[in-house]
Amino acid sequence: MMRKNICDIFSDVEIVRHTPDLILKAQIPDKIFKDVKGWIKPCRNIKDSEYGELLNHRNIGTGHNSYQISIPRKFIDNSLFLGYLIHFGQLYLKKTSIPVKNIDRSIHLKNYPGHFDGYDIWMNFTSKGDDNPEHDHTGTLSGIIYIKDKDKHPTNFPTIGYTHIPNEGEILLFPSHLRHSVGVKTTTSERITASFNLVCFM
Repeated sequence: MMRKNICDIFSDVEIVRHTPDLILKAQIPDKIFKDVKGWIKPCRNIKDSEYGELLNHRNIGTGHNSYQISIPRKFIDNSLFLGYLIHFGQLYLKKTSIPVKNIDRSIHLKNYPGHFDGYDIWMNFTSKGDDNPEHDHTGTLSGIIYIKDKDKHPTNFPTIGYTHIPNEGEILLFPSHLRHSVGVKTTTSERITASFNLVCFM
């Protein structure tokens, strides 16, 4: 099997909104997305534990989603997904005017050493009646991975008048200051997404 180059891996990247609030979209390759879906079971086990509240990832969505949990570090460290995410961030920088000294070493997944959150990437379990109020993120770039969403429940970006209708396996990347929200879920199927924050060292 011939090894893919970076251009092959990201050949499907699409600009869905242009600068200054650039939003990039891509379909995560099947092999990597299979690993992402593998996060569901261990995260659900923590969610369903009687002590699950100890690892609840607290942010604006707490109390609006059924549960949020940071992805355990062992699934991120040295993974193909981490490589994919960092290269996606580097690609974003190349399409913008964000000044960086070394684009190959400038993007990092936000990190909280010694904290139960670990890396700043978390899974959102959403049920009927849940929502996510309008908010922004900390960091330089932020994103959403649509892991399970058969009803294609949209993500709204009200300040730029854009609504994203997702497909499972998609990833969005956008500036962290860009406000977004998810309306109240009216269907009974479970929606699972992951969100993350990247930081850029100028």
